[in-house]
Amino acid sequence: MYKIKFKDNKLTDKQPLQIRAVSENNYEISLKRGHYNIRVYAKSKEAADNVNLEIALNGKKKAPIWINGNSVISKDYKANVNDGILKVEFFGEQAYIQGIDISRQIKEIPKNIEYKLIADFCKSSLVLVWTGKSEHYHIYREEHGSGEAPQLIKVHGKAFFDDDVKLCRTYTYFIKAIDALGFEGTASEKLTVQIIDHTRFKLYPRNFHIKSNEDKSITLAWDQIKGVSNYVIYKADESNEFKQICRLSGNILEYKDTDIKCKCKYKYAIETESLGGISNRSVTTAYI
Repeated sequence: MYKIKFKDNKLTDKQPLQIRAVSENNYEISLKRGHYNIRVYAKSKEAADNVNLEIALNGKKKAPIWINGNSVISKDYKANVNDGILKVEFFGEQAYIQGIDISRQIKEIPKNIEYKLIADFCKSSLVLVWTGKSEHYHIYREEHGSGEAPQLIKVHGKAFFDDDVKLCRTYTYFIKAIDALGFEGTASEKLTVQIIDHTRFKLYPRNFHIKSNEDKSITLAWDQIKGVSNYVIYKADESNEFKQICRLSGNILEYKDTDIKCKCKYKYAIETESLGGISNRSVTTAYI
């Protein structure tokens, strides 16, 4: 990575790079042929608000840097160097250039992703390992059914210990190498892992039934099964589609539904979560 330092538009440190000042705020930087990530830093001249610094790379105007107050603001760009020269030009009477960071774009794609899984009632975990040449990586982890965007995890090295996984949940991982500026390379292939013990059998619900029903509540019950970590209860909506209404610990053997709005048919389902995975559902119906 190269760091070019400016002090209020004046070049103060160019590191080992050859830089030619063509004119005021117009520079030619000698770089090897390739694709580069570029981060530009700027600030306003008198702590003014809504000031912008216009930037052109190799003669092409880029999105400006918008500045408020006297903070130093940065913006990221990409540029290709084909003839050994990166041309950089700045425009803006009310803004100063403060620095330029340059890093080659990463071509590496992490490969050979493997995992070792420990599925346990109390604390499950897994270890991801992969091959690559970089020192720093971004891991993206998505929990299926959570409705949330993939979580970004920053990692140093080519291994990751994840102890924030839950039994019977399913997670998808993919990995990107990052350069010294934090720019990402191409994503690896995705790896999907269900947190279960593949040597165990699933445990199926027993005797799921309506224990009682009243005008404003329905009580569901079922038999206890040794080895179940959770019971998951579903309720059918008007279109007969089941939606989860609760997840209960394995020592709880009944559930009272008070969301009863009319005298009609109510349909419920239960499934178990255990070391062997998620069971098929058992269904029961109540009539009010």
